[in-house]
Amino acid sequence: MVSQKHTYYQKRSALISDQGMILANRELQTLQKIEEIIGHKLIVEGMTVCDAGCGGKYLEPIFDDMGAHYIGYDIEDLNLETDTLPISDASVDLVLNYAVIEHLADPSIFLSESHRVLKEGGALIVVTPNWQHSKNEFYNDYTHVKPYTPSSLRKILADFGFGKVFDFPNLRCKSAFSYTNQWKYFLAAHRPFLGTAPSFIPEFLKGRAKGIMAVAIK
Repeated sequence: MVSQKHTYYQKRSALISDQGMILANRELQTLQKIEEIIGHKLIVEGMTVCDAGCGGKYLEPIFDDMGAHYIGYDIEDLNLETDTLPISDASVDLVLNYAVIEHLADPSIFLSESHRVLKEGGALIVVTPNWQHSKNEFYNDYTHVKPYTPSSLRKILADFGFGKVFDFPNLRCKSAFSYTNQWKYFLAAHRPFLGTAPSFIPEFLKGRAKGIMAVAIK
């Protein structure tokens, strides 16, 4: 019997897959911008990527085109709250966890496993709503169980052994200032337009984001 949660994730994955390559390219460009800001390579030649919560694997083609080894797991493959990752120790360069951790009542196993499978210098990317700016709608998604703030997300990642943790607004393809300024979360959450705004709208007004993107380096 398929669970309601499983059905929910299937529907969400289908929506993302409709715009797959556009979204995938924007994710890659954003990671390249972030690695410039933090001064640490996230995208390396011949890399291995574990996409934990991959949905319809919309990111797979973009990594395939780079010659990367892409491994994707979703709800039908394993339970990130209770299962270990079927990957060898210190064999992965990048673990992606986009809009998943807020669905885990206890992320301990997932975070421990991510740290285990990463190579030294490898990174875990976590994207999740920012409770400080999403509290009014966070529980409108009935599968959300655990909210985070930039501070709490940094602390939990540090507690699970990640030596360097950076956090940014969950913006896509924006200027370095947008990710690093003193008011970055407020400004990101209060942009007047979503990313789907017409092309004549100035870029700095588009792409409203109420989430966090954390980069945790092993």
